[in-house]
Amino acid sequence: MGFTSNPADHVAQTSIHQMDLRFVVGCTGSGSCPLVRLEPAPHKSGLGDGVTSRFTLIEGQRVTFILRTTPEAIAAELAKTGVGAKEIEVYHAKYDPKLNMKFVERVLEDTLLYWLGWIRSCTYAGRWLENVERSALILKLLTYEPTGAVVAAVTFSLPEAIGDSGRNWDYRFTWVRDSAFTMYAFMRLGLNKEAKSYMNFVSKICNSKNADGGLQIMYTLRGGREMPELVLPHLEGYRGCAPVRIGNGAADHIQLDIYGELLDAVYLYNKYSNPLSYDEWVEVRALVDYVCDNYDQPDMGIWEVRGQRQNFTYSKIQCWVAIDRGLRL
Repeated sequence: MGFTSNPADHVAQTSIHQMDLRFVVGCTGSGSCPLVRLEPAPHKSGLGDGVTSRFTLIEGQRVTFILRTTPEAIAAELAKTGVGAKEIEVYHAKYDPKLNMKFVERVLEDTLLYWLGWIRSCTYAGRWLENVERSALILKLLTYEPTGAVVAAVTFSLPEAIGDSGRNWDYRFTWVRDSAFTMYAFMRLGLNKEAKSYMNFVSKICNSKNADGGLQIMYTLRGGREMPELVLPHLEGYRGCAPVRIGNGAADHIQLDIYGELLDAVYLYNKYSNPLSYDEWVEVRALVDYVCDNYDQPDMGIWEVRGQRQNFTYSKIQCWVAIDRGLRL
């Protein structure tokens, strides 16, 4: 972390990740404000130093920390696209305002109102309503707004079990299987806008199929296909469960069950949300043709075994589902 020369800036920055950490304080009615300072914290095994702060609050005092991508980094990327100085100035005014407690309170209130407004569009009225709505909020938080892709989880370096099994994977990608189930959940809850966004993502990945006409089992949130798996030896992992990996080597697996899950979701989308366009039907038909040609092949299955391909019963059943839903469509 690097610090500005002016302590009043209340900012710690890192040039490695182009992010910064800032804070604003809230004082008591009598004007008593908390004293907060950010101090560098050496981190020998990391890519740079960390930051630490120790302070005491009394009743009525508040501290709000803001971790964000540096506006300067985003503005630099905008400049590369040919955006003019006037547009960049407008960007700074909108996304890099002067930080104070009043502004932070307004942003928090706007955020709360957005989520309250969003969940009101949920049409579910059955049992365990609060639990269902909380689950819907989590699924929405896992949705990447620009593309409609749904991330499997926002974690990496969290192992499947504590120990040295090595099963420590990066889940920050969108799996076709998981996303299809999520789209079904959105539709059941009346959240058709999110289902439509994911269908747009499906159309995108169907336009860039594998050479054999199939799909990858997972993609990046922007629809990318490359996610090389790397080990980060300088990180020990959660409770010492190494190795820590980023990327995912299972991206090129053959898992035939994904076609059944995807086409079942597409069938329900067409029936209960929005009818498919002709172009979307052509994409679906191509996937059904692929299943007809490959249903009898061994694969890695839903468990993503990293070994020899096998004939998994679940994969065969889902191939039948894919063809059945294609015929129904």
